[in-house]
Amino acid sequence: MGARALAIGAGPEQRASIAAARRLGCAVLALDGRADAEARDAAHDFRQADLMDIDAVIAAARAFSPDFVIPAPLARPLATAGAVNDALGLKGLSGLGGRLATDKRAMRAAFTAAGVPMAEQAEVADAAALHAFAVRHGLPVVLKPAGGSGSRGVRLFETASDLPGVLSPLPGDGWIAETALQGMELGVDGVKTGGRVHLLALRVKRMTDPPRRQELSYHALDPAGIAQAPRIAELAGLCLQAMDSEDCFFNADMMIAADGAVSVIELAPRPGGNNIFSNILTRAFGLDLLEWFMAALIAGRPAVPPAFRTPAYFEYLPVPAGRVRAVGDLSALAGGPEAVEAVTPLRPGDVLDPVADGASAMARGWMLCETADARRGAQIALDCARIIEMEPLP
Repeated sequence: MGARALAIGAGPEQRASIAAARRLGCAVLALDGRADAEARDAAHDFRQADLMDIDAVIAAARAFSPDFVIPAPLARPLATAGAVNDALGLKGLSGLGGRLATDKRAMRAAFTAAGVPMAEQAEVADAAALHAFAVRHGLPVVLKPAGGSGSRGVRLFETASDLPGVLSPLPGDGWIAETALQGMELGVDGVKTGGRVHLLALRVKRMTDPPRRQELSYHALDPAGIAQAPRIAELAGLCLQAMDSEDCFFNADMMIAADGAVSVIELAPRPGGNNIFSNILTRAFGLDLLEWFMAALIAGRPAVPPAFRTPAYFEYLPVPAGRVRAVGDLSALAGGPEAVEAVTPLRPGDVLDPVADGASAMARGWMLCETADARRGAQIALDCARIIEMEPLP
């Protein structure tokens, strides 16, 4: 057995990272708060532990003595992963980086102090405070939980009549309001290694209609073809410096305005979830980037990024709400010049609500293909969705 790798989290989105470490010959210990964690069987050993109990996780890590913590999509336990790296002197995100990534107020304070352009922001305790923010800064306005990472719970209000009359209390975190940046929103995937920031892919996003802010599709493009890529890399570097994080993947949301100016929405020192690393970037590069990065960690050398191979288009299947009547053969659309891959967990009798969050999007399945034309990718996704017969609910 080779290196020893610690997986903090053994949910479905950690499976790909654990499997990559296993392929490299690592002995893997996985920790998760749930005894029935979906990816516990992917590791050599599993222990149940509260991932938010930093002291307990550090104790388990010391007993195992890992060579590195497996990079994986994490939300709140990201702070725990960083604390383990700090306590054991391991490479990767820091405890500060993990804490900032899961506290949007602290993140903005650190990033703006580092000179990073971001939206105006304020804590709002109730609907009156939200309305006052909209009057002060103008519409549209974004409302999001102060804690956590990603787009979970995020809402966009475009007009005064859209603003809620009552704002439900959010225990622990509270709400923050932001001015809504305008322009083209990009998902940014990259890695910082050997003291340098490398952009891996820039993903053009398509989102649900307001007020929800759920990604529906990603078009992963070569950063070399985007004029603002140097500025995007510069801003990512400032963010990671503020987070005191080295030798890590990062996943960010940024906005390119009509005049070409770039602003940061948020950045987390971790690989992207929602199929980004496990499927989209694997296709774009023709190799598993998680495995590539961990191989460099084990060898003790900077990870030299591989060449971008092809644009990749990913979309959650645009299946309408209703009850599933029948599921056709998606393999009939597989392959071809675009190397189409499509999967769905749907079965006859399943009931689908409108897409409102990541869970409802993923419940429909997804399509991935290789194309530089986003319209062609969207048409293929629609063709796949039409194979699933739906009927309206009574």
